[in-house]
Amino acid sequence: MVDKQKKLIALLPPKTASNSFQNYLFSLGYKWSTPSIKLNHPEIHLTLKEYCLKYNINHSHLNEYQIIQIVRNPLDRFISSFHHQQILLKCKLNIEFLLDKLEECIYLLPENYKEFYKIFYDKELNWANSNINISKKPYKDLCYLEGNWGGLRFYYPQTLWNDLNQNIEYFKLEEITDKDNNFFNQKNQIFPKLNISPLYNKTIPYSLKTRIYNLFKPDFKVLNYEF
Repeated sequence: MVDKQKKLIALLPPKTASNSFQNYLFSLGYKWSTPSIKLNHPEIHLTLKEYCLKYNINHSHLNEYQIIQIVRNPLDRFISSFHHQQILLKCKLNIEFLLDKLEECIYLLPENYKEFYKIFYDKELNWANSNINISKKPYKDLCYLEGNWGGLRFYYPQTLWNDLNQNIEYFKLEEITDKDNNFFNQKNQIFPKLNISPLYNKTIPYSLKTRIYNLFKPDFKVLNYEF
């Protein structure tokens, strides 16, 4: 979210309790500013560069803003993404199959995301088990009509949201407690938990965890998560 009056930019990657984090900011009095333009793609889970474009913020003025981001253990985030992707596709996926295809295509992200849609979703994934009608429109177009990414940004490393190389203050989801959190020194402000899913990463084999680590290695290193 962007609050130009209070000089706050909050980066909200998917599968990081972003709705809860946004509602927490609302409870502290922050609010969305009026955008300057409409983007030609879904306007949720935007990166820092996209926020600057949408809200007409000059990059040279970013030092006037407090820039924060909610982050999550990359293993938990991926497993949550895997389960949510099946809901979006309305089909059952095998996690090893998904990792196989992701390892083949992830090099396209983020610059060639349109090609990723074509290869990863329209070509590689097993649409025979899907209830989505893609006979008339590509998956990207179907998702854009609904105003969402269809799961695409599940596979962006969380570090990509800082695509202008700014100083970011990261808040780890795992370090938030109900009664005592350190957001802006608000010790008694309860963090709302919306759409919370169980932790899955302890139930998958080590070999798969290793593959997930290799896909999202920047998140483990930059965000200081242990593997």
